[in-house]
Amino acid sequence: MGRIARSVPVLLLAIVATLALLVLTRFVGLFFGSVSRGETSLGWLPSDLAIATGVLVRFGILVAALLLAAPLITGTDEGALTRVGFVVLASAALASTPLIASAAVGLSVIYGRRLRIGDIADVGGRSGRVRELTLIEARLEDEDGCVVRVPHLLSLFHPTRIRGRPPLVTVEISVDPSTDLERVRELLLRTASGLGSRARAALVAIDEGGAHFRATMACDGDDVRGRWLTAVAQALAAAGIPLGRAPASSGGA
Repeated sequence: MGRIARSVPVLLLAIVATLALLVLTRFVGLFFGSVSRGETSLGWLPSDLAIATGVLVRFGILVAALLLAAPLITGTDEGALTRVGFVVLASAALASTPLIASAAVGLSVIYGRRLRIGDIADVGGRSGRVRELTLIEARLEDEDGCVVRVPHLLSLFHPTRIRGRPPLVTVEISVDPSTDLERVRELLLRTASGLGSRARAALVAIDEGGAHFRATMACDGDDVRGRWLTAVAQALAAAGIPLGRAPASSGGA
C-alpha cells in the first residue's frame, strides 16, 4: 500500500503528460493539414510538403517526450519509456543509413568539384546534363528533357563519366569494305567539322558485312547526332559509297 501511495502522484503526472502529448500532436497534425489545404500559408514551407513535414514533427515530438520527459516524470533515466525512446531513435538512425551514406558521398562530390552544373555526365548508370547538385542526389536532364534524380550513393557502384562541355557525340557507320576507307574517314571528319569541334574518326572493325567506323566530336545543341547522321548520309550518297551491314551487337547505321 505504501508503494502504491507513493506511485499515485507519478501516475497522475504521467497521465497529464500523456494527455498533453496527445493534444500537442493533434494540434500539430491539424496545423500542417491546414497548410496542405491552403488555409494557412507559411513562407518557408510549400503546401505540398506540409503533410510530410507534419509527420516528421510529430515523430520528433514523440521521441523527445520518451527521451526527455519520461526521466523527469519517473525520476530515473533507466525506465522502460526511456529505453523505448532509445530503441525508436536507434531504429530511425538505422533506417536512415542509406540516406546518410548518400549525403556523405554528396559532400565529396560537391566540395571535391567532381561534378559541375552544366556538365554532360553518366552518373549512377544514368546519362544527362547536370542541372542541380544536392547533398543527397544529382539531378540530370536526359535526352527527352525529363528530370532524372540519381542518389549519390549509386556512384559507388557505377563509374562516373564526365563528357565535358560541350559534350562528346558519337556515331557508328558501316560501309562497303571494298570502298576507299580513307575517303570515308575524311568524309566523317569533314561533316563533323561543320557541326562541332575535336572531331575524330577511326576504323574499328572490318568483316564480310562491312567496314565499321566510329567517330566522335564535341558539340552542344539539340539533336546533334541526328543532324550529323543526316550530313553523313548525304555525303555518302553524293560520293557513291554504299552502306554495309552493321555488327549484330552494334547500334550504328
